[in-house]
Amino acid sequence: MKKIISLLLFLIILCGCQLFKPNNPRLQVFHSGLVAVEKDNKWEYIGKRGNVKIEFLYDGAAAFYDDLAIVKANEQMILINKVGKNVLDKSYDALYRCYESGNLWYYQNNKWGLMNMI
Repeated sequence: MKKIISLLLFLIILCGCQLFKPNNPRLQVFHSGLVAVEKDNKWEYIGKRGNVKIEFLYDGAAAFYDDLAIVKANEQMILINKVGKNVLDKSYDALYRCYESGNLWYYQNNKWGLMNMI
């Protein structure tokens, strides 16, 4: 029950962050020059010409935003840069970005937290 209440609270807070602005150029598919593609349940990032920039390493992958992307690897979420390096000190059970504020919400050890990425 406690997890459900925590999740509902998180979703309410997350809804306050706009996840999509159609006219925002930073949210265009190739804004950072890379796009995530999936093959055989693994994800990689390719450039505009179809060349592989980051190999099939991830179980899930989000779009790059401000040259950073959230990916899932081995049931954990990490934040990578455009060469695939984890830019945080560790991985998390969950990781969500609020595009309006630049903050990252994370879930670890049954607790929610907030990081400022600006």
